[in-house]
Amino acid sequence: MTTSALSAPSAPSAPDRIPVPEKVAYALGGKAEYVVNSLALGMLVMPVLNIGYGLSPALVGVVLMVFRLWDAVTDPVMGNISDNTRSRWGRRRPYILAGAVLCAFALPFLYRADAGWSHTQIAVYFAVVGVVTYTFFTVWAMPYQSLGMELTRDYDERTRLAAWCSFVGIPIGLLGAWNMAFVSGDWFRDAATGEPDLIAGARAATLIYAVIFLVMGLLPALFVRERFVPEATAEAARAAREPLFASIRQTLCTGPLWALAGVVFFNLLGLSSISSLGYYLNIYYVNAGGLKDASIIEGWKQSGMVLLSLASIPFWAWFCGCTDKKTALYVVLAATFFGHSLNYVCLTPEHPWLQLIPALFYSAISGSIWMIVPAMRMDVADYDELKSGRRREGSLASIFSWAVKMSVTLSTGLGGLVLARTGFDAALKGEQPPEVLQRMFWVYLLLPTLFWAGSLVCLWKFPLTRARMGEIR
Repeated sequence: MTTSALSAPSAPSAPDRIPVPEKVAYALGGKAEYVVNSLALGMLVMPVLNIGYGLSPALVGVVLMVFRLWDAVTDPVMGNISDNTRSRWGRRRPYILAGAVLCAFALPFLYRADAGWSHTQIAVYFAVVGVVTYTFFTVWAMPYQSLGMELTRDYDERTRLAAWCSFVGIPIGLLGAWNMAFVSGDWFRDAATGEPDLIAGARAATLIYAVIFLVMGLLPALFVRERFVPEATAEAARAAREPLFASIRQTLCTGPLWALAGVVFFNLLGLSSISSLGYYLNIYYVNAGGLKDASIIEGWKQSGMVLLSLASIPFWAWFCGCTDKKTALYVVLAATFFGHSLNYVCLTPEHPWLQLIPALFYSAISGSIWMIVPAMRMDVADYDELKSGRRREGSLASIFSWAVKMSVTLSTGLGGLVLARTGFDAALKGEQPPEVLQRMFWVYLLLPTLFWAGSLVCLWKFPLTRARMGEIR
């Protein structure tokens, strides 16, 4: 094991705790990731490009697939660069610092295309700016994720770190709850038409998000100590360097990583493929085209989800400690099916606010997957070290991230295609034909269940239980 000396040895029974200030700094950095992936892009792209700029959902889906595919390609490269870096400041922190600054600079340019341009010009502009933004984001994200995977060797401390990541970002989660309400608010109303100006709202929002990302993205670089810092010498660098394709080949042979990535891949594919559809149903099916009313309901719904998710964190941390993370995730995935099925009776124009029930169920049950899976990914790093003799968190994080982003990319393209195939036409405003709304409803209800079944199969294949991790340590 030529590079296992990177890891400071510790007795398996000795506690390996992370100081609370470092947990907080790292956890807040995780919400910087949420600012880019969810606030600036995930929630705004389809409404702004489709309703604001007038691009077809299918074209928006293709554009998003282009720069997300590029993002997925750059992840393994950046992960390998970080793993092979030898500096006095560590393998991760220099890139986290540089990436935070560069990505914050790029974010405000996302929605700066001129509304008078042709749809092709707007699509090309957004694709190019998206590629640049996500390249800078990768410089930050891969080292950040790698840093989290090596902060502790303790099975339960990993769960506690993941719980902190879920807990401390509540204000940012509440910001996300009112994202669309802010963008479509009266302060961005078009003077000529009296309608909300989503383009102006998105431009203002991305300026705010750039500042938030810069501040929170820098915290891990400035306040989190790297535990496994290799010797910063030329000799050590040559001895430890692992070529990119050799690293990718070794990572591709890590079975538990693929099983865990499959759980998230199919879960996200189910959720993301209908995310835009769900918002459009809220506007056009439940609220008869009332964008403002739908955004207010969405704001309260997301706020309730965030607060209930906060309240449920101690329970899930306790439950994982009483059983193990794999068992807890079985419960989460099974409950996802039931919670989504509640939309059959709760998504109705007669009672618009009833849609809060399945949403709140999601937050208390299904949302906990993002606390459990990151802790399970840390276990994969120990399994990989046993097999390879290297600490390769960057490569593992990049392949996992690649699977996640492929899921989001495919579901984004699928979501735009599905919306187009239902017959939805943004030019009709609030007057969508009843048969179109019914098609949208049934696709929203049935499509994700097909993908979530795949998550259960992948989880069944995941071998790293509490007992197995004890053997590995």
